[in-house]
Amino acid sequence: VGQEQGHEFFGSRDFLGTLFGYEWEAMEGVEQMEYYTAKVGGRNVLGTMVVPPTIPAKVPSYWNTYFAVADTDDTVARAVASGGSVLAPAFDSPFGRMAVLADPQGASFSVVTLQQT
Repeated sequence: VGQEQGHEFFGSRDFLGTLFGYEWEAMEGVEQMEYYTAKVGGRNVLGTMVVPPTIPAKVPSYWNTYFAVADTDDTVARAVASGGSVLAPAFDSPFGRMAVLADPQGASFSVVTLQQT
């Protein structure tokens, strides 16, 4: 991670923590990314990561909404049948099986079947 990218990330993270009262925790056991979860009252409310060096510098920072679903693959099929599109096909991640979709107007979001812990 470039120093400027890392500086921007930690500045934003610290700002959000102060603004919303988040307690940040580094996620362990996740390879190839530096990921943090924000907690309120001991409950995870969001996650954020340092932009990895594999992402081109011209890609801006962005937020992505995740919806927890019972079955990612079924949800992807139903989204496509309803006029949505697949931006990233279903894949397994440290958090569970997820996919990136877009609604018929092009707004993107992700779905994830969370791993049971």
